[in-house]
Amino acid sequence: MHDSPRLRFHPLSTGQAQWREGFWGERFALCRDGALHTIEEILNTTPHGASLHNFPKAAGQQAGAHEGTK
Repeated sequence: MHDSPRLRFHPLSTGQAQWREGFWGERFALCRDGALHTIEEILNTTPHGASLHNFPKAAGQQAGAHEGTK
């Protein structure tokens, strides 16, 4: 499919496209610098954090029973 003579666009490899400026750059920075840290903080506190602590248990990396709602 990538050898078609009518092909005008080619897929980018990882790292070729970056959101640094403009509308999407601002949104990406907001998410990276604020939202992700806030979500992590919320998930690490009770009662919201009960579900986050179940992931290591489900992966067999931590002993213990499921916590929170079922």
